Amino acid sequence: MALDRDDLTASLDALRERLLPECGGEVGDPAVERSEERFGLAVVTVDGEVCRTDDADVTFPVQSVAKPWVYAVALADQRDAVHDAIGVEPTGEPFDALVLELETGRPPNPMVNAGALMAVSLVAGSGLEDRVERVVDVCSRAAGRRLHVDEDVVAAELEGADATGRSPT
Repeated sequence: MALDRDDLTASLDALRERLLPECGGEVGDPAVERSEERFGLAVVTVDGEVCRTDDADVTFPVQSVAKPWVYAVALADQRDAVHDAIGVEPTGEPFDALVLELETGRPPNPMVNAGALMAVSLVAGSGLEDRVERVVDVCSRAAGRRLHVDEDVVAAELEGADATGRSPT
């Protein structure tokens, strides 16, 4: 028996209430405002029905969560050439690592900063602005609404970055 919209929304609300107190961990990035009171859930059914809880429409910066999307756009644009430039092996390094493979000189995978930087350089476009817009467009279509680059978050990231490219943690 399938859940109807009201049942699904009630289930999401109950799940949200159960998970809301689980606010452990640390936010190591000053660009991201932490708020234990913010937690939203949304589900889109195969029929296109959207069920959401409180806070599901609150925006937040995705930051490194965009790395798989950048990689996907680079793959769509360049296909196999991406793997000539970026490896696919895990590193055990943190997400903000700027590491290269000793043997090849390429980033080990697209999920560390060095690989993400290389991936964005492989996105089609006549310059950085075009490539960023292409990624924002793809992510916006996946999100079901127009996304944007938060210039305040960018400025905070650049202010806290050092010569290694590591974000403040």
